[in-house]
Amino acid sequence: MTLSITRSWSTASGAMVGHLTHDVDAFTVFQHLATLPHVLFLDSARRDAPDSHTGTIGTLQLGKYSFVAADPIYSITLPRNTNNLSASVFHCFKTIRKLLRDLSCPTIPGLPPFQGGIAGLWSYECGFAGLDLSPPTCCETVTPLASLHVYDVVFAFDHATDDGWIISQGVPARGLVARKKQAQQRFESMLALELSPSRAPVPDAIPQPKELSSATSTTTPWRHPLPAYPEVRSNFSRDAYVEMVKQGIEYVRAGDMFQVNLAQQMSLESSVDPVMLYSAARTCNPAPFAGFFDAGDTIIASMSPERFLRVTGQSVHMHPIKGTRRVTTSPEANLYAAADLGTSDKDRA
Repeated sequence: MTLSITRSWSTASGAMVGHLTHDVDAFTVFQHLATLPHVLFLDSARRDAPDSHTGTIGTLQLGKYSFVAADPIYSITLPRNTNNLSASVFHCFKTIRKLLRDLSCPTIPGLPPFQGGIAGLWSYECGFAGLDLSPPTCCETVTPLASLHVYDVVFAFDHATDDGWIISQGVPARGLVARKKQAQQRFESMLALELSPSRAPVPDAIPQPKELSSATSTTTPWRHPLPAYPEVRSNFSRDAYVEMVKQGIEYVRAGDMFQVNLAQQMSLESSVDPVMLYSAARTCNPAPFAGFFDAGDTIIASMSPERFLRVTGQSVHMHPIKGTRRVTTSPEANLYAAADLGTSDKDRA
């Protein structure tokens, strides 16, 4: 099966756009692109349902867009063992600014907002380094400090209208003729991708845990098996985690902080295809801000109900879950939700 379109056209800047047939959805495209380098899937696996009273979706819509991209034309990677991180971060930003300047393309009206550009992973450690601060010591990981990529072809989906497009920008070619030629070549090569048999969905595919050796349990941070699931190991013992909770409470009481997000890392050795694992996760736990990203030596599969930040012009939006209630189109329901939030011991703690 190949990916098909109903029509295609070129823009004034040389980009090529194709309107996908309605049988081509975001997950289908992801499966076709999953074997390509640095595949990125920004997935609205769960979408807002229409209000039961009005039949319409509220103004604060979650799960509106999905995007799939792969095989970038340029990559920036900072491995975990990067020396002189502050200088590396400075050079990384310098490179990003140059790329954005050299590869700038006009926005194509009427299409979803991400139409190509830089996407990937930027760690908290890089943020600390950019401020000349030492990051806190964290658990061992092979996840790179940064894995950023320039995607010239993007599959974009608007779930409100049930439309999808393939957008090929034709960069880094220069000039209208060269850009059109490059855009068409990349456009056609992406549409011609066949679904790899290894990426075809398998019903009831369950990861099979491996037997953990004694060497593994003593040489990694994940040494503490969970009582109910001993094959899953944490980097905290129960006593150490309880002690961390006590310290967090004392910090709040002392006024050093008003909220503590305590986290632990868990590890499971398993033989499973990452794409199949992500497919199972989005089926049993769909989220409006789900994602899959191939960062090289690390694959990230994420299911998040929260929007971290959305920047539109001079406006910054966030959508946390903790300490909030969903706003509906019913004023009475909103008043009840506000009163419930105000009397909640947990949310006012």
